Amino acid sequence: MVKIKLGGKERELVFTLNALDEYEELTGRNALMENIFKNISAKETKALLFSALKQDDPEITIQDVGKMVSVSNFEEVLTALAKAYNGDTPDSKGGEETDNEKKT
Repeated sequence: MVKIKLGGKERELVFTLNALDEYEELTGRNALMENIFKNISAKETKALLFSALKQDDPEITIQDVGKMVSVSNFEEVLTALAKAYNGDTPDSKGGEETDNEKKT
């Protein structure tokens, strides 16, 4: 899990299938078949961040998310999103195996 401080509090970026579906709904891009970080726009960044934050904070709005990001923290946000999206978590680096991994 990747955490980032936004809006005065530490928040978790969570990319579930629901988060990816939400992102696709907001942007029209295919989150599984495209490199969504290539030429990412401000609108797409906000949609991706919103989708990831909403999994941990269902009450958050896309307008809330837009207010949390500025030019001063934009690069930090993109880096955290990329890490979370690419699975840069303790579990992906030698944590517990899933049932499927144990069977192979």
